[in-house]
Amino acid sequence: MNFVSEKNFKRFINIVLVTVYALILIGGIVRSTGSGLGCPDWPTCFGKIVPPTHVSELPLDYKTKFAISGKEIADFNAVKTWTEYLNRLFGMLTGFFILILAIMSFAYRKSDKRIFRLSIFNLFAVIFQGWLGAVVVSTHLKPVIITAHMVMAIFIVFILLQTKKYINEKEAIKDFIPGLDHAVLKKYALAAMGLTLIQVVLGTQVREAVDHVAKAAMPIAREFWVSKLGLEFLVHRSYSIVLVVVHIIFTMKLLKLPVKIPKLNFHAYGMLGSLAISILSGISLSYFDFPASMQPLHLLAAVMLMGFQYTCFCDVNLHKES
Repeated sequence: MNFVSEKNFKRFINIVLVTVYALILIGGIVRSTGSGLGCPDWPTCFGKIVPPTHVSELPLDYKTKFAISGKEIADFNAVKTWTEYLNRLFGMLTGFFILILAIMSFAYRKSDKRIFRLSIFNLFAVIFQGWLGAVVVSTHLKPVIITAHMVMAIFIVFILLQTKKYINEKEAIKDFIPGLDHAVLKKYALAAMGLTLIQVVLGTQVREAVDHVAKAAMPIAREFWVSKLGLEFLVHRSYSIVLVVVHIIFTMKLLKLPVKIPKLNFHAYGMLGSLAISILSGISLSYFDFPASMQPLHLLAAVMLMGFQYTCFCDVNLHKES
């Protein structure tokens, strides 16, 4: 079987998409456990290809030798070091997968240049993301750089989703279904995406505020973090009510269409499920002392929600009058 074929590309892009989502989850775990500086240098870790497992493997002056931005690093912690190291390894695997996807996209260079060009563009986006990862370390986990790193990951997800959209448009038979108000459904989809994007931006502000609280000169126990957060947290928490209402209305409209569209229904349920996980994990963070395990789940659910919103929007477009 020819490796560079449209059939193989369609299969592999789903694997790549799952891998990117998994990397976002792992990145959330790194941040929530404070493992971002587990490896103080990049691309090596304590100057090694394979990081140490015990402080005895490091020189006595390792804190100053691997100082970041003129600041001594914290005491060596094997768990944090290997958490960050495994994150890097998975990031390399993801980058390798996207490289393979770019090579496989040559199958479309004549039949649909949009797919080919977008896959090549995504490869450059991943390279830029890798460079951002290095900047995150060199700037001593500067919050604004971490946020940019996260936004870039979401951007890569949407490049993959847009690529899948082009594949579906190329292969699907567009059929107009009478009785469907496509304009209204598209407006709901765009509204849901816009409102969620605002919520994600608010969430990054809350995350930066949490970082400031966690790194305060006087250590503050987790159970008091929420009480130290400002207006951005209250707005982020209250704003979720708007998202719930809009998504329930939108989902009901999708599920009550006169003609059953299995793929659209699946994405609609996925959207509602992602929202539920995001809300429940948010409640856990707010009322149960900010558990570290809920932070990466909260982030992943938000990114998946945006992905399902976009696929619902694309599904609606496949059933409109040309």
